[in-house]
Amino acid sequence: MNNYTQRTRAGLKWAGLCLLLLVAPVWAFDSGSTGVDGALRPTEDTIITMPIGGTLQYSDINIPAGITVRFMNNPDGPVTPATILVQGDATINGVIDISGRSGSDVFPAVLLAAGSYAGGAPQIGRGGTGQGPGGGAGGSSNSTGVGGSYGSLGGAGAFNPSALRSPVYGSISLQPLLGGSGGGTARREAGVPLNIGGFGGGGGGAMLFAVSGTLTLNGNILANGGNGSPLAVTSGVSRGSGGGSGGGVRLIASLLAGSGNININGGQGGFGTGNVNGGGGGHGRVRLEGDEIIFSGTVTPNTITSVSLSTPEPIIPANFPTVRISSVAGNAVPANPTGANDIVLPSTLSNPVTVEFTATQVPTGSTIELSLVPTTSGNRTTVTSGALTGSLESSTASVEVTLPTGASTLLASINFVVTPSTAALYEPFADGEQVAQVTLESALGGGPSVMTLITKSGRVIEVPTYANL
Repeated sequence: MNNYTQRTRAGLKWAGLCLLLLVAPVWAFDSGSTGVDGALRPTEDTIITMPIGGTLQYSDINIPAGITVRFMNNPDGPVTPATILVQGDATINGVIDISGRSGSDVFPAVLLAAGSYAGGAPQIGRGGTGQGPGGGAGGSSNSTGVGGSYGSLGGAGAFNPSALRSPVYGSISLQPLLGGSGGGTARREAGVPLNIGGFGGGGGGAMLFAVSGTLTLNGNILANGGNGSPLAVTSGVSRGSGGGSGGGVRLIASLLAGSGNININGGQGGFGTGNVNGGGGGHGRVRLEGDEIIFSGTVTPNTITSVSLSTPEPIIPANFPTVRISSVAGNAVPANPTGANDIVLPSTLSNPVTVEFTATQVPTGSTIELSLVPTTSGNRTTVTSGALTGSLESSTASVEVTLPTGASTLLASINFVVTPSTAALYEPFADGEQVAQVTLESALGGGPSVMTLITKSGRVIEVPTYANL
């Protein structure tokens, strides 16, 4: 019996302890896994497409040396991190790879890693901006693409010293867990054929590994940003696109052990003619949590802002504020909108129609602003709902709006002041700084939901929250 097991069961007699172990192990940390997805014990390289919602619940995991497992985003759902819950122990002697895709990969055939944001797409007359909260800007004139930011700033690239670089985002708590952002591309001239690739590098993915027992990492977890690629901008001349930023990795266990490696490097900028290269991506973020941590491995890059050791925090923050569009014209909205025909209404529908909202942990009396944006043509329409009624735990509101012909995107947003009783909820997202005001946005028709925090000092923090809103 090891010392750790003895300490977690201090005070029990040997006979009673042996009987307890024969029945079932009792772990200090509970991942909440039901084990419904069985055991993950691959014998060959494996690609796992995450279910919509991004959660898998295993009984145990054993990835042998020489085996690589990739967790990929579901193409039919929004970008979400891979949430891997394990009932018992998990041993990683092989490789888990959630790195961003290279800008030279043929798009869109290559899936994104779970939680990864795509690199920018080549545009005529302007550079394409990378996706994600730290997406790298596209180049202007003959400049290169900017690298994506995350735990650190992305690079500006050659001949682009004044490029606007996206700020760092996320927090050391990694709540909510976010992936890396894509790099931007150079500006392409009309008539220049698009070479294969030419995109910005994708951001590294995002993964939460929560293990009730012992998590032993002797292999590698790769969440590097994807490299940028060359883009033909004029005949015979290319400029480099930006690299994606590194991803986010959060490991939680009763005992965290092993001597493996976690890599969250930003991707390299793409090479251009005459060393006119794109900007490199910023590094990602890592958080290690456990009742006992004896992990002796490495995190690359190992910066003071990217690694945090602590006792386990909740997997998902409790009492998280949410707002969502619950129905349109009496048609229920899917729990996880995909952005593609989430609701199809008959052409004979009479206007105006009623849009209903539900909210949690939002002060009653608040109003919701609904914006309607036609996909093809037409002007944006904005209307304001009546006051939320109900309770802080569950409230509702509605508004009437006139729908145009064709597809539209609906965006619900709400703004409220943080009360002293709820102030502590938001501090982990702002690295401990006091938050004064919160804005929530929930979209029907594509894109992640967003929470924007404004601190007492005026700092603005934008946090995509995936399916939480």
